[in-house]
Amino acid sequence: MLAEADERRRAVPRREFTPPWGQRSGESRKRGGTFSAMSYMALRFDVEAEDADAWSDALLALGAFAVEACDPRAETAAEIPIYAEPGDHRDSLWPITRLTGLFDAGNDPDATLSRAAARVGRSPPPHEAFPVPDRDWVQATRMQFEPIRIAEGFWIVPSWCAPPDPTALNLSLDPGLAFGTGSHATTRLCLIWLRAQLTPSVGGPMSAAGPSQGANYAPSGGSAAALAASVGGQFSVLDYGCGSGILSIAAVKLGAQRVVGTDIDPQALAASIENARVNAVAASFVAPDRLGDETFDIVVANILTSALLALAPLLASRVRAGGRIALCGILAPQADAVIETYRRWFDISTWQSVEGWALLEGVRR
Repeated sequence: MLAEADERRRAVPRREFTPPWGQRSGESRKRGGTFSAMSYMALRFDVEAEDADAWSDALLALGAFAVEACDPRAETAAEIPIYAEPGDHRDSLWPITRLTGLFDAGNDPDATLSRAAARVGRSPPPHEAFPVPDRDWVQATRMQFEPIRIAEGFWIVPSWCAPPDPTALNLSLDPGLAFGTGSHATTRLCLIWLRAQLTPSVGGPMSAAGPSQGANYAPSGGSAAALAASVGGQFSVLDYGCGSGILSIAAVKLGAQRVVGTDIDPQALAASIENARVNAVAASFVAPDRLGDETFDIVVANILTSALLALAPLLASRVRAGGRIALCGILAPQADAVIETYRRWFDISTWQSVEGWALLEGVRR
């Protein structure tokens, strides 16, 4: 969490508006306000990556409501995934980037493209223009989200959906500005890990269904049951980088007695408080400078690798002796560097890896 979008680091998180024309989105840019009830015209063309920002700026200056940038080969075997830490703009766009600008229905696409080309200092590229009829965009967005099965008897359910299994542990959560809807592999990894710690009788990762299938698992030492015994089942949990609050809410529903979530983003804290209210759970959400000196039995941090490396001494200081830490948001090739950094304080190793993402588990010495 502490991340800007649920499709984590796939393209640079500089533009967050999701355009309504249905093409799979990479990046997007928005000119203020919301769309009115009208039809639209979309203008689409391919440019070289080095020119993509200039073309986007030109389209926005000429009246585009939004500009999407994506991989022309998206959803094919030739698709190029792009991951970047904040501030890292290397390879931040595809070598050939597809731009789609959204205009009002009366816009002349040929004239607009010619004027944009003059601004950029390039010849007008081949392009296509097509109408985008108005529709109920709220309903269309909702249709993209269905209940997510995290594991057997463990679901995340949008508020507009009926739980597939009313007897399961169901988290009610709607997509919003804060990271953490359960659709991303890192969130699912953390949820499965939390369940393994807080309800060890359910089983570890290999008994969890869905995202754990085909995963790699290596215990880091000490069992979840032993941790439960050491605290008499009275767990305290710190969710560092809480985003939507999904991990904090899950921790409470899984039986943790004290749960604190923290995030540097005030919007994330507000979203977490509201989501906890909807789920009728008691968890505290505060800014990092309001945490005090408390240590916790369990600390989970699902944030970017660069932040995990920078925060290592701080996060280590939050875990009591014998307590556990889960670090996620780590691409599998980055795991060794994070393990080496945290080895100063923890017996640590990769707990599970899914879809190219790793969750590291450590026991505090």
